[in-house]
Amino acid sequence: GNRGVPDRVVLLPGGRTVYVETKAPGKPLEPLQKKWAKDLRDLGHKVYKIDTLMDIDKFIAECKGGGAQ
Repeated sequence: GNRGVPDRVVLLPGGRTVYVETKAPGKPLEPLQKKWAKDLRDLGHKVYKIDTLMDIDKFIAECKGGGAQ
């Protein structure tokens, strides 16, 4: 794969695409991952870092509610 690219690309209804970086609990993003996340956000994409069960619940709720763009 490409270094730093988010782990998952999630395709949602309505043509929405979000990117997900999964990490071990408490583990920060690596510098290259931070750069990719910033670049994607600068292009208007939604990027999530998920490292807890609460993050998973929030991600699912936002995707179901249309909050993810």
